[in-house]
Parts: sequence; C-alpha cells; structure tokens
Amino acid sequence: MEKMNNSENMDNINTERIKEKLVEAYTKTAQEFGGKRNEKFDAFLERELTHFVDSVKQIGTRIIDVGSGPGNESAYFKAVGLDPVCVDIAPAMVEECKKKGLEAHVMDFYRLNFPDESFAGSWMSFSLLHVPKNESGSIIKEISRVLVKNGVYYVSLFEGEGEGLRKEDVKKFGTERYFSYYTQGELEKILLPYFEIIKAERLDISPRPTISFECVKKLHHDGKISA
Repeated sequence: MEKMNNSENMDNINTERIKEKLVEAYTKTAQEFGGKRNEKFDAFLERELTHFVDSVKQIGTRIIDVGSGPGNESAYFKAVGLDPVCVDIAPAMVEECKKKGLEAHVMDFYRLNFPDESFAGSWMSFSLLHVPKNESGSIIKEISRVLVKNGVYYVSLFEGEGEGLRKEDVKKFGTERYFSYYTQGELEKILLPYFEIIKAERLDISPRPTISFECVKKLHHDGKISA
C-alpha cells in the first residue's frame, strides 16, 4: 500500500494555503495538463466515462465536472450529448475549458454556487484527493446537495495511506500540491451517508493504484433527500 512520504506536518497547513498552492500549480501547467498518460489508464478511463454517461442519461443530461482541469473529459461528455458545467479553482484551467467551448466557472469544492438539485450527475476525477480528509465529508455533502434525486456521482483518486503536501511536485509544478490517499474502505465510509455505491473499480497501475466509485444519491431513512 502506497504511503504518503515527504509530506509537511498537518499542523502547519490550512485550507486556504492548500487552495493557493493548487492555483499556483495548475496555473503553471494548465495548457499541457492531462496530455500525457499511459494506455492502460486510458482504456480504464474510457470504460469509466462510458458507464457514467450511460447512467446519467437515464436521469438527464446536465452534469457538473468538479475540479475539471482543462476540460478534457467534459469535452467528451459534450460530444456524446451531455451538457457539462466545468468548475475549477484555477482560472487558467477555466480558460482552457472555455477554449473548448465549455461552460466553465472559477469555483472551489467547498461551496458550489448552484441551486439544490441542479444536476443529473457529478464527475470528480482526481480532485477530491486535494482535500484534507477531515474536510472531505463536507465536500461529498455539497455535491449531494446539487444533484437531483437519484443523481449519479463519480469519484476517482489514488489508493494509499496518509495525506500532506507532496514536496516532489515542486520541480514540475513550482510548488507542493496537497494529496489525500484513501483505501477503498475509507472512501466508502465517506460516501455512504449520502450515496448508494453501484460500482467500484480498482486499477493496479504504477506508481499508484487508482480506485473509483460510481454512486447514486440516496434517501435518508426518514424519506427526505440527502443534501
């Protein structure tokens, strides 16, 4: 199991500092971000995208891509008939989305500026991992709020243990990025108060395995929609 190494002590980190570092890192790399992957991951991603699209289309077409980066996946969603809205904390990433003809907004995960039940689906690929673990539950709750009844939520991230600033990112990104690594069991516990898990996957790939869940927004036991 991959563990977090070379990380800064959590006592010296706050949320605003994490956000500032993410904006700095992704401003530097916005134009080329996501352009270099391996065939094994690309095949995995294609299957995940297809399944998500098929699930969402049973409910609607409007989706939110949370932590969209330059909008590569949302461009695919648009091409297959969905209506994606990209949100990213880095203005440079939002500009890349707009160049692709996508609706895009500068926004972070902590408060999505949309009314309740605005979207049939939410795609969150490798972005929840930039949130401290003690705050991830509030992010999941916020995503649940903006999804319609039975809305579909997809989340993927790196499998592992621990969290902190990754100092090895300085060479490529100009600053550290914050990472939270999860086991499948850890991620399930965060999701289950708000979502029913309908599909779980694990891709054993170097340097770190990928884990993912596709979920459906569920009812609380009292019959009220979770939000």
